[in-house]
Amino acid sequence: MSDIVFSINLIEEKDYIWFNKCRNLVRKYLHNNEYFTVEQTFYFMQQNKKNYWIVRLNDKRIGYIRSILDETKRSIMIGLDIHPEDQGKKYAKQIYMQFISKMYEEHGIYDYTLRVLKSNKKAINLYLTFGFETAEETDLDFMMNYRYKMESNAK
Repeated sequence: MSDIVFSINLIEEKDYIWFNKCRNLVRKYLHNNEYFTVEQTFYFMQQNKKNYWIVRLNDKRIGYIRSILDETKRSIMIGLDIHPEDQGKKYAKQIYMQFISKMYEEHGIYDYTLRVLKSNKKAINLYLTFGFETAEETDLDFMMNYRYKMESNAK
């Protein structure tokens, strides 16, 4: 598969309704799998929009990234959710590579952490092939870490 360039930008209010639909469609993969209304999403985003990024391909929204940045530690907690219409197209690894490179270039972030439900086998396999390592295991999930190295992004 040739490299695809995704557009990854901070979420804007015009994205909230799409985000709400996408998030509710993929909620079975989330730690909080509660259904959220559009109103709840608008309220939530007023407090948290700096932590959410919309992923587009050819101007079409295909997913979003959750992030919690700690610039003092040069680390970030991340998660990616792809709309069901666009799952299975092998986009996730390239999106992660592009986002991690972006965070390194813009913020000097090199340590990445995520949590993944044990039931999400496809995601676990992706993270392992990407280079994430299991740092912690609970009955429900794994916490995985990845350290960005500039040469790891080279082709």
